[in-house]
Amino acid sequence: MVETNLLSNTITRYKFMKTYNLVLNETILDFWITRIKENNIFAFHLETDSLHIISVNIIGISFAIAPCVTAYLPLAHDYKNSPKQLDTNLVLTRLKPIFEDVTIYKICKNLKYQISVLKNYNIEVNRIFDINLESYVLNNLSGKYDFIKLVNFWLDYDISYYKNISDKIKNKYYFNKISLEIASSYSCEHINIILMLHLKIWNQLQKKSELKRIFEKIDIPIAKILSRIERNGVLINRTYLNKQSEKISNILIDLELQAHKITGCSFNLSSPKQIREILFNIKNIELTRKTLGGKISTRNEVLSKFESNQPLLKIILKYRSLLKIKSTYTDKLPHMVNHISGRIHTSYQQCSTLTGRLSSILPNLQNIPVDNNQGFFIRKSFIATKFNKIVSADYSQIELRIIAYLSQDKNLLESFNKHEDVHSITAAEFFGLSMNKITSQQRRIAKIINFSVIYGISPFGLSYQLNISIRKAKKYIDMFYDRYPSVLIYSKHVYQSAIDKGYITTLEGRRLYLCNIKSNKCFKNIKRLSVNLQVQGTAADIIKKAMIAIEDILEQKYNNKIKTIMQVHDELVFEIHEDYVEHYTQKIKLLMENSTKLNPKLLVKINIGTHWN
Repeated sequence: MVETNLLSNTITRYKFMKTYNLVLNETILDFWITRIKENNIFAFHLETDSLHIISVNIIGISFAIAPCVTAYLPLAHDYKNSPKQLDTNLVLTRLKPIFEDVTIYKICKNLKYQISVLKNYNIEVNRIFDINLESYVLNNLSGKYDFIKLVNFWLDYDISYYKNISDKIKNKYYFNKISLEIASSYSCEHINIILMLHLKIWNQLQKKSELKRIFEKIDIPIAKILSRIERNGVLINRTYLNKQSEKISNILIDLELQAHKITGCSFNLSSPKQIREILFNIKNIELTRKTLGGKISTRNEVLSKFESNQPLLKIILKYRSLLKIKSTYTDKLPHMVNHISGRIHTSYQQCSTLTGRLSSILPNLQNIPVDNNQGFFIRKSFIATKFNKIVSADYSQIELRIIAYLSQDKNLLESFNKHEDVHSITAAEFFGLSMNKITSQQRRIAKIINFSVIYGISPFGLSYQLNISIRKAKKYIDMFYDRYPSVLIYSKHVYQSAIDKGYITTLEGRRLYLCNIKSNKCFKNIKRLSVNLQVQGTAADIIKKAMIAIEDILEQKYNNKIKTIMQVHDELVFEIHEDYVEHYTQKIKLLMENSTKLNPKLLVKINIGTHWN
């Protein structure tokens, strides 16, 4: 265990010497290495020239061993008349034993990125802490990745100097062009604040043993696993995507011509203003919902309410959907392939959601459509290399299973134990059909109904969402709770607990704060948020534990035959050598289903192919 006062005590042992604020020769480097070894703990931050972990270069490294005991070690500043700096390979060779030493504690911000960059230099970082993850597990509303917000939330500290010096650095990805005077001032102040944040947050986190356990046993291991997944990357078929972009372009042109023919005039289908003007003159369309600016809303959920009897609206909605697919994926993904690896390397975010779920950026893999033709051809572009297969392992109805476990509703448990499909049961009653005649689209609507009801939707909200009467919506809400009465009792309990505490707790013990409980806006949303956070937060913890179990058993031992390439919601995606697919899919399924014990039992669906779909 890290002693909270360990760093604080060093300030009495070492006086701050401005001479050592900048490390430009081996003598000063040796001084800092000795101090770090004596101290057994230090904070560090890498200044780099890119966010792309495969092709990034280190520009400099900042250190802190106590508040105000800081240094900046420049490595690649190359502006005119810049002073001579130490060789990068020499420095990292000297620092490698420190980073890898399991007895020396390291503190950083954005651990996943820091260890990914050092991996490029064959350095494995051990015994490491992350202020973002510390803050997030202690209070998920504490600022997430925003450094200034993090400081304001946790510290009584004047941030103005940091802001002023930061403003002088217009583009941090040209840090090599920043003078050492500014660079050292910025980096030393930055690392000093990182250290102070750790001291404050860790002191509080140690007092909450359950949250400390989650931080050490789940969040830190997951950061390291995500680093490896990001570095693995995923292969895409660029030729296929380019052809799809051409097809979509032709369809968009055709849709535009159809819309012009229907209205008798030309207009821009991407312009809400022009669409608003066109729709104003069409009968049977009463657009009453307004934007924050007071204008009539033409958002998709508004237009879809009238879609069934208006061909123009069908065209507009299809146009928008295809245009988004084109601009977000088919046009963009081919340009995101790294020139060194030939793969796409997304960036996973651990602290960006209220629920604890992972998200991803550059590109966002979480929002790729799943259950329509558009999603099919995007997912089809994610492919395996020669002699390998793509294997997808997806938790089946994990949120419903969690609700069944938490509520212990007898009817819901019985449905799972009999292997009945809860969504199909709802669809049969909603559409008045036998279960064997339910289509996938009807089941999808029933799924919306079930989760909308579970997460506290009102009769008005459900009527608007499904374009049915409020009376009919209330009937289906009542019908759901008549069938699953303990779910209603559970929902009320979680709702009341959230009001009393201001947060909910996942099955693993993670606390998820909803919002400022005293605000009117929060109070209105708390019923919807409370169950949603507990269920999705529990699902997030479950898949994280599964990832850790899989990493321990598979990745480290068989990394030449199998690697994890994506995590999307409740799904893990692997690339596995074709000769080992059957062997490892059985292991993956077993580990995922048993990493968390529930009743009803967790089930995992395995799909195997040459591409993600």
